Amino acid sequence: MKILISLTYYSPYISGLTRTAQTIAEGLAQKGHQVTILCIKHDHKLSNTEVLNGVRIIRARPMMKISKGFLSGDFLLKTLKEVKKTDAVLINLPQPEGCWVAWWAKLRRKQVTALYQCDVVLPGGIFHKYIQELADLLNGVTLRLADKIIVGTQDYAEHSRLVKHYLNKTEGVLFPIEEISRQPKKASPKLFKFKKGDKKILAGLAGRMAAEKGIEYAIEAVSLFNNTNPEKKAKLLIAGPPNPVGEEIYRQKILGLVKMHKDDVIMLGQLKDWEMQHFYRILDMLLLPSLNLTESLGIVQVEAMREGVPAIVSDLPGVRVPVQLTGMGIITPPADSKSLSQAMAEIVNHKDKYQHRETARKMFDYQTALNIYEAIILSK
Repeated sequence: MKILISLTYYSPYISGLTRTAQTIAEGLAQKGHQVTILCIKHDHKLSNTEVLNGVRIIRARPMMKISKGFLSGDFLLKTLKEVKKTDAVLINLPQPEGCWVAWWAKLRRKQVTALYQCDVVLPGGIFHKYIQELADLLNGVTLRLADKIIVGTQDYAEHSRLVKHYLNKTEGVLFPIEEISRQPKKASPKLFKFKKGDKKILAGLAGRMAAEKGIEYAIEAVSLFNNTNPEKKAKLLIAGPPNPVGEEIYRQKILGLVKMHKDDVIMLGQLKDWEMQHFYRILDMLLLPSLNLTESLGIVQVEAMREGVPAIVSDLPGVRVPVQLTGMGIITPPADSKSLSQAMAEIVNHKDKYQHRETARKMFDYQTALNIYEAIILSK
């Protein structure tokens, strides 16, 4: 079957939304489908078209950038051409321009599935308020036009600003999260000096340096842990791309905190897949202190659990579900450094209580989830 997948950002851009779309696209290609990605050329250095891991990528030229989105007449033209040639369409939301894909696909009588990954949550101010309302309007049009809607968890669907109005055609299915490739025998230069079982407690945080990630609360929590547990010093290892789109002010804030707490925090920068496997394996725990509904699951906590690492996560719809399903971690209130610190102490003092690796591996089986997504996308 020919499947068209639409989204704003695609590889090499790194985010949870992009990673999920890429995993689905490459998984479907491996199953024999002809998969095409239609996205925006967010970096002028990228090719207009290429084939990556069996997936054909078409990047539309943007006319202008608005917040983290784009205006692109080229995207509209490419939509007309690509929808005509496909059998089914998967639109990754949030994506304001996705409503054009949905509308044209419905006119061409194509099967339309919306994969709703998260709500749009922007900073305060009149401009961002307008952009958020406009994004909700356009994403809402896509949801109305879609034949089916997939959300990572039913918990998130029921609390989403938009999806809660379309529960009759929504299915909560955990994102397909592929196993990390096996690491080379040679250790990563960034990680070789860290070893699980050393005197220091190693807490990890993996993600973009973006405001919704709540990185400042993780830094404060580790500092507080060290002040209250002098006999068990902790280090926070932060892995992830250091220069995400539209986050310069937040980036400067975090770099200032890292400098202030230089004895407690180490910035590792972006790690390759095999380095991420090494990263998880040296951790005593993973921190996921997300602040709002921009985070709908937290792929990194699933990857950590598969490697036997418990997670401390915010009590947010979707984000709390992996811990609830496996018992591999602790759920804490968002924006609460003290609770994070207390949860760290709990895991350090009762490690065995949070060891359920095999449960996590069965619960988050990649192939099972991919098969369900394939059936929904291709169903009539």
